[in-house]
Amino acid sequence: MDLASVSLIIFGLGIATEAFLILKQKGLGHALTHSFIILGAFALFVLWGSIQGGKDFGAAAGLFMISLLMFVFYFSFAYRKEALPRIGEKILLPFTIIFWFIFFSSWGEFTTSQPLLVLFSIPTIAILYSSFTSGETGILSKIIFYIWFVFLSIVFISFQASILVPSILQAESGSAPMFAYLFFGGMVFLRLSVYVFTLFALFNLSNNRMGVKNDYPELMIGKCSGEEIHPGIAALTILVLGGGLALSFLFHFFPTDFLICVAILVTAHLAPTS
Repeated sequence: MDLASVSLIIFGLGIATEAFLILKQKGLGHALTHSFIILGAFALFVLWGSIQGGKDFGAAAGLFMISLLMFVFYFSFAYRKEALPRIGEKILLPFTIIFWFIFFSSWGEFTTSQPLLVLFSIPTIAILYSSFTSGETGILSKIIFYIWFVFLSIVFISFQASILVPSILQAESGSAPMFAYLFFGGMVFLRLSVYVFTLFALFNLSNNRMGVKNDYPELMIGKCSGEEIHPGIAALTILVLGGGLALSFLFHFFPTDFLICVAILVTAHLAPTS
């Protein structure tokens, strides 16, 4: 079994673990049953790959990756209610901090672009204002928050993919930190895939011939709750998360990619879903 195949399996186990944690909201028995099916599918692909390629089943890696993507697509549709957070300040404030950290630490060529800075500053200011003031979130703010949330999800999953794919395909050393990053990366990938799937809320996916009702608009209206955060918690979030990311970047406490991955994952798990 080559290192790339091992990396892919660890990435898949991260996806399975995140699926279990999301499914656990529907009950432990439900989660265990579906997770058993997922892990069983993984085992079959590992076995098939071993038979096809002997000790090295790199020939099966492509099919294995396709199977993972198919599962992610299915899961994003089937369990969106359990995985999608309530889109409000509690998730948007930390996500915005993470975005700006990525922007300044990894996109150096764009940091001098004034149009981009102005464009990204508009939702940032709106979220900061909403976080430190009280009152009901208006319709316009909810629309801005929703669009910003989908945009951030796309940015995050694109950033993670740009790191994870080369890490899997060009794996040269099986270090524990790399395997840990792949595992957490799998967890983040599934969660962000569900978030990005909310783009389908903008389109009518109904198919009368299949009898499928498009409930995404109703779901997203319910999720755009204007979930408020206490100003003190908002200040603490900025100080701890923003300061922690900046200090780690400056003094190299942790690899930047790993830190961003963990920050996204922790934020997603702390965000309320109902």
